[in-house]
Amino acid sequence: MFQGKLKEKLKVGIIPAISSAKLNAHMFTKEVGVHLMTKVPFPGKVKTRLIPELGIAGATEAYWKMLSWVLPRIHDPESWNLQVWFANLSYLKVGPFGQDIERRIQGLFEPFSTNYAVQPNGNLGHRLNEVLKKSKNRCVKSIVLGGDSVSIDQSLIKRAVNALDVSDVIVSPTEDGGFCLLGAKKPIRGLDKHIQWGSSSVHKDLISLCKDEGLSVTQLDKGFDVDTYPDWLRFLKIVDEQKQPESSI
Repeated sequence: MFQGKLKEKLKVGIIPAISSAKLNAHMFTKEVGVHLMTKVPFPGKVKTRLIPELGIAGATEAYWKMLSWVLPRIHDPESWNLQVWFANLSYLKVGPFGQDIERRIQGLFEPFSTNYAVQPNGNLGHRLNEVLKKSKNRCVKSIVLGGDSVSIDQSLIKRAVNALDVSDVIVSPTEDGGFCLLGAKKPIRGLDKHIQWGSSSVHKDLISLCKDEGLSVTQLDKGFDVDTYPDWLRFLKIVDEQKQPESSI
């Protein structure tokens, strides 16, 4: 099982968990680390704001679809190392149901990355800083995004990476007042204390914090992540528009 394999791999240092193992040098041989923070897609525990319209099963499948969209769009092994940070791994212990989710996770993620880690506890600011701290040990530049950051692609990540040559912090804001990509070379002091996570002032708070800390910021184009039902419909429209027409014989 994934949970069991996770513990087993931790013993030999293959999966770099934040509190249980060190990052392996052979996994971080490039200058840039891209970090995808995601949850185990357990029914009723992901995309709960979509449940009223889609139901529990529908909201869970929606999250799988987002991950299936995001992973190939951020995968570029020639340019950066991709690391996946999982939350809610304990749900994989839920008998055969958890085992089915585990198999699906492996099938989805392994073509793009087998470099897994466990998200630490704490608010999002603390978790982001822990990711940045661990990444700093191996990479010069770090980019962090979430599993529902469906507007992020390789070109935007490359712009963020290049912008870190001249700025301390890179952010792609979202229309709801948050952000869907964060780039930095090191942890941002106060990220866990001076931002009202989950509010519409997250992006504003981040910019204010960076100013107070004397950090320069480059803001990229606005993106969006999927939180609400209108977001979901917008995402489906984008997916439909980018489908390649079937070739006729």
